[in-house]
Amino acid sequence: MAAARSYIAENDRERRRLEALVGKLDDAALSRTMPDGWTVAGVLAHLAFWDQRIATFIELLERGVKVPEEDPLDVEWINEAAKPTQLALPPRRAATLAVETARAIDHAVATLPDELLAKNAAAGSPINTSASTTAGFQSRGPALRDCSRTSAPGTRRSHLSEARRRRW
Repeated sequence: MAAARSYIAENDRERRRLEALVGKLDDAALSRTMPDGWTVAGVLAHLAFWDQRIATFIELLERGVKVPEEDPLDVEWINEAAKPTQLALPPRRAATLAVETARAIDHAVATLPDELLAKNAAAGSPINTSASTTAGFQSRGPALRDCSRTSAPGTRRSHLSEARRRRW
């Protein structure tokens, strides 16, 4: 029996929203400061980093290796360790990377063989195939939807916590 793949259309819709947002941001908007020392571009790089985690999880499942369980304590130190690198990226490159990675990961989860989807389910679904279920652009978006305004959106908890929930 083929696996349900209703998440594909949802992921496509949410990714198109991210693409539209990134497409209208100029370098000044990408460089805008956000809470806790982040910039809009840094948050986009952060999203790409966590999206890339899905590619790693897919590779682990393909090799039959157990996907590690997420520990909230690990998430915090990983975010802090990755932050300087993410902020160091040129703003336009960070924006491009977020879109490219979202496209690649959405394609990867859309084309997962039924066998891997079953392995993922048996492992407790460490790969959340639906971007919109735990937020897709809804997690990419709260961090960024107001970035063209002069005031920074929310607090670290409201933007990074939401952002890191995308498929994790």
